[in-house]
Amino acid sequence: MNCISPLRWSIGILAPCLLSHPLFAEDFFLDFDGPRLLTGARGSKVRGSFTCLLGNYQSGVAEGWAFGVVVDGGKIVSITLEGTAAEHARSFGFERTELTSGPGNEGAISKVVYSLTEPTSLGLYPPQVIAFLEVESDVSPGIHYATLRYHDGLRGSVELVENFVRSAGGRYVPTLTDRSIVISDEPPCGDLLLGFSGDNVDSPLPFEGVIGGVGTSGEVVFPTPQGEKGRVHLYADIVPLLPAGNDCSGGRIVEGWVLSVELTGEAEPAAVSVRGTSVDMYFWNGFERTLIAEAADNGGRKGPSRLGL
Repeated sequence: MNCISPLRWSIGILAPCLLSHPLFAEDFFLDFDGPRLLTGARGSKVRGSFTCLLGNYQSGVAEGWAFGVVVDGGKIVSITLEGTAAEHARSFGFERTELTSGPGNEGAISKVVYSLTEPTSLGLYPPQVIAFLEVESDVSPGIHYATLRYHDGLRGSVELVENFVRSAGGRYVPTLTDRSIVISDEPPCGDLLLGFSGDNVDSPLPFEGVIGGVGTSGEVVFPTPQGEKGRVHLYADIVPLLPAGNDCSGGRIVEGWVLSVELTGEAEPAAVSVRGTSVDMYFWNGFERTLIAEAADNGGRKGPSRLGL
């Protein structure tokens, strides 16, 4: 689900429950963690630290892996396995981790065999940190975006590298997740946007709990036994950053809203409610109506809708 969220605080206001088809048992994924927003003086360079994550939706294990990573709108200035789960390979297996260079080849790669001396593998639930990255970007006037992403075909000092995971003798292509980063010469101010969260959010902290954070989209992954339906609860959030006077330090309140959420793909809305959310907590002497819209009345589109004052 999409989320574009420069925020001072966020409030969960709607709790749709969705059904989805199962994921396959061999599903591996590569993801990132790290800051969504980097700020610095105009004309300077700003750096951020990020982690590369390897996981499996069905609690699988990995005997080895390889990945390449690039950043659009910036530059990777360092990569290391020190302090990660992959560091085990330095003593008991094999690893080659390095920056890459050249036209169309700027980035970093890592190839790992977890163990050559003992029959062991790396458990991937919860997801494991397999590398640390340092990313650098120029700070231009206003706001621009950098995108950290996994990339096939980078050439290291020895060979081309593709993204894959080795498990139980098989080779699997993992799901790849990008990470968008907002680069700004000042904190965003003056926006009121919408997002989603996996938890009931009511927080004064920027971006806490909001899927995808600022200026990007995100994913919610929930394991489901093969052949069965799964169920997940998601919350719709108001994420305001409205100035009080001439700055964003105070923030104005939200007095009402009308929302509709469209659900596409192989899933169905199962239920929708404001019970237990911030609407339930702060609602007083107003009006609200929350329901699942009928697809037949909306050109086949499906999803919950909400009106609140």
